[in-house]
Amino acid sequence: MGINCQILVAENIEFDPIGKQHTIFNVLNRMSVPIFPTAAITNVYFKYLFNEELELNSYVCSVKVLDPLDEIVYEAMLPELKNFRIKEMVPGIDGMVQIRFTALISGNYKYIIYANNEEICRYPLYIDKQ
Repeated sequence: MGINCQILVAENIEFDPIGKQHTIFNVLNRMSVPIFPTAAITNVYFKYLFNEELELNSYVCSVKVLDPLDEIVYEAMLPELKNFRIKEMVPGIDGMVQIRFTALISGNYKYIIYANNEEICRYPLYIDKQ
């Protein structure tokens, strides 16, 4: 495909525009909530890598979150892909978005990243009651 993606789901992610770097706080594999239904609020860090000959303007990326029953609880387009790295570096971009969705039941929620409707990455987050 020419594009690879890795993601981490965390409680908080900060971007330093001067140092051009992200700081990730509390990577999540599990989230305990006081009650269901609940508003799950997470931050997602993306790391995309591209082939050098890739036509970035031909790619549309999106994210979906599926609940334990594989129902879509969140869906959105992701920011446009651009390579901001110097020519000596592997082309790519890092970024983050906040994702909020309603969690109705406990279980494994799946964050899935798509490029032109093809799955390129997935991340599980287990949500349960405290």
